Amino acid sequence: MSHLGRPDGKPSEKYSLKPVAEELEKLLHRKVLFLNDCVGPEVEKTVSEQKDGISVIRTFLISRTNRTS
Repeated sequence: MSHLGRPDGKPSEKYSLKPVAEELEKLLHRKVLFLNDCVGPEVEKTVSEQKDGISVIRTFLISRTNRTS
């Protein structure tokens, strides 16, 4: 579990974990899936269908369900 800063509740590429997922994939020589949200049916489906993989999931701080505006 990790996060890269406090984006004030709005998505920001500056704080994205996507580059972390890409680097992990290179280092581990395994597929690393980056999910652009952390909750919801699409996330649940994707994670449950993943057989033997690694997922990096967007932090709840910038999740659509956690935004107030």
